[in-house]
Amino acid sequence: LAGEAAASVDDQLAKNPKLRKQAEQYRKTFDLLDHLPMPEPSPNFASRTLTQLQPNLSQQQAIGKPSSGWFKYFVLAGLIVVAFGLGAAVPLATFAPDARKNDDSLDDTAVVEALPLYYAVDNLDFAKSLQTANLFLDESTKPPELPRYNSQELDQLVSVFRQLSSQRQQQLRQLHSELQALPTSERIEVQQTIEQYAAWVDRLPEPNRKRVLEATPEKRLDAVTDTLAKQNQDWLPEQKKNGLKQLAVAERMEFLQVYVDTERNRKQEWQLAQRQWREMKDMGDAPPWPFNDEKLTKEIDEYIRTVLGADPAKLMASLDKKTDLPSECRLSREEILDLRRRREDAFKSQYWLTYGQLLLRLSRDHASLPRPKSGDPVVRPSQVRNLPVREALLTKFAVGKWPEFALDVSRRNRLDQKQSETLGPARPEDFSEAVREAFNKQLLPKLSPDEKKKLDNLLGRWPAYPEEVMKLANLHNISLPEVSLPGDPERWKKYYELPGAK
Repeated sequence: LAGEAAASVDDQLAKNPKLRKQAEQYRKTFDLLDHLPMPEPSPNFASRTLTQLQPNLSQQQAIGKPSSGWFKYFVLAGLIVVAFGLGAAVPLATFAPDARKNDDSLDDTAVVEALPLYYAVDNLDFAKSLQTANLFLDESTKPPELPRYNSQELDQLVSVFRQLSSQRQQQLRQLHSELQALPTSERIEVQQTIEQYAAWVDRLPEPNRKRVLEATPEKRLDAVTDTLAKQNQDWLPEQKKNGLKQLAVAERMEFLQVYVDTERNRKQEWQLAQRQWREMKDMGDAPPWPFNDEKLTKEIDEYIRTVLGADPAKLMASLDKKTDLPSECRLSREEILDLRRRREDAFKSQYWLTYGQLLLRLSRDHASLPRPKSGDPVVRPSQVRNLPVREALLTKFAVGKWPEFALDVSRRNRLDQKQSETLGPARPEDFSEAVREAFNKQLLPKLSPDEKKKLDNLLGRWPAYPEEVMKLANLHNISLPEVSLPGDPERWKKYYELPGAK
């Protein structure tokens, strides 16, 4: 609606709480439509789509500039849409055992299998650029059983590969080889980005897809981001689109980025809500665990203040690029802003799920170590005996932060083959009373003889001893007070760990 009609509705909503509640229910119901599971492929899906794989690639002129016939024959990438929509971080399909037994001339099985994934990717650098840009929304649910290629279907894919130029074939081999050479966790993340990108390209209208695929390698990322920006603008309500036209280019892009971030958070929250669906239905308007526990909520705020070094009471204060962060703050400026926004959304608008997801991620990215039972932790050069001026300057970035400063000093001493002094508690009796009690009553009874022996061998050595204590606490799902995120670690993981998180 626009004009007087919109104003009339706004006026009625402002005056009538019952209508506001009903409108909110409609909005939530409508939002859920975006998250209905995508249908699984039919048994003949691969056969049906592969019949269209009769490419005529003789017009292909150069790498990164496929002919118009190139992408229209890749209807098979529709399988990727299904895999992406259902959270598949797995190969698109697998070959039948006998599919290649009579073909020894082409030793590119894995590359051919991955063609629907790789066809719009120039090289690994481009894939990593897509990952860094974080352009695509995450989708995660259980993947279906995808069909296997039979010999005839595989022959068609092989035919597509052979009709590519030798230069493009080699480029695809190199992409696949470099991808497989990455460390496992990094490879999975990059492959997920490639899958998301392939799914997005496949869903594009023909003119937009042609523009992306025919862009030169140097211009392809620009084509992707520009197309995404226009897509996001098209999804906006008409009133907002008209308002966008009045903004400068930079302001328009900033608005669209906020819109994309909001949409990403909303989809993540829906993923997380499914974890505790039954409990949340029974709780009515109450927050989900652990925020429905007043004691735990206060402990979480204390954890943010003491362990992360970001006082929740000051998070709502203005923070811009010119504001200096407190020396004890272990979070980056971007993390502070994200934490402030999500915490405010949780307490004011009941958006608890993405707040919990962020807290879990921050607790892993900024793992800590037990502090001494008395006195201040070592966080400044003046607390270290005989620290050379050069070393003091090198550790400047970590000054004020526990345990970063002490760990950095210890690491530099080891590199210089100096005898390192003990910079933190390295025995149970040196821990604070709360940590020592949890260590003795919760952790020790769960340790195996071998784990106890390894821990005893590290007694008195810092940081090796407390690092092993934290490793064992994580392994046995023990939350150490004043060090770990408060609450049951297994429950945090169950409710707030997004698929693919480390």
